[in-house]
Amino acid sequence: MQIGIDIDGVIVDLMHAFREVIAIDYNIVLRHRDITEYELKKIIPWFTGDIFNTLCIKHRLYANALPEPGALDGMAYLYRNHDLHLISARPTIFMEQTLSWFRKNNVRYDTLHLVHRPEIGFYHPDDGVFGESPKVSVCQDLRLDLFIEDATHHATSIGAQNIPVIIFDQPWNQQWTGMRACSWKEITNLVDQLLL
Repeated sequence: MQIGIDIDGVIVDLMHAFREVIAIDYNIVLRHRDITEYELKKIIPWFTGDIFNTLCIKHRLYANALPEPGALDGMAYLYRNHDLHLISARPTIFMEQTLSWFRKNNVRYDTLHLVHRPEIGFYHPDDGVFGESPKVSVCQDLRLDLFIEDATHHATSIGAQNIPVIIFDQPWNQQWTGMRACSWKEITNLVDQLLL
């Protein structure tokens, strides 16, 4: 199968690293379960994409974050039998940090795509209209059979292209009603079931 996989919130536990640095730099303590919105501005009203990018540069968050539990073994398992295409809405300025993380963690994949589009901003616009996910055209070009994602707005756009989506369970995606995996073991089990 041709499988697309999001990076942050699926392979990389970026929110853990973010919570650590926001506690240090801004004295704000957030628990994982407190992050119930994908758009961080809804939790921290003054927070912007520029502040997030500054934290990512200052603390090298994309290079130093921990993997999601089970992600390294799950990726290795999937790579043995499938083509894995990593598709992230990370800004392209973080390509070096992204590549560094995957080298450091010895994660194998077939292609890597950072598809952030500056014209739509890093987060949802204030009115909540996000439009089509920038991931959609990459998914179509790669003729994906499946996508694994944590953000419901991306999952909805990708699913509308008749590409099945597994949502990786996070506090910010509880409204999703489609396929859901709460662990990497559940992801690999669902992928195996889809092959039957």
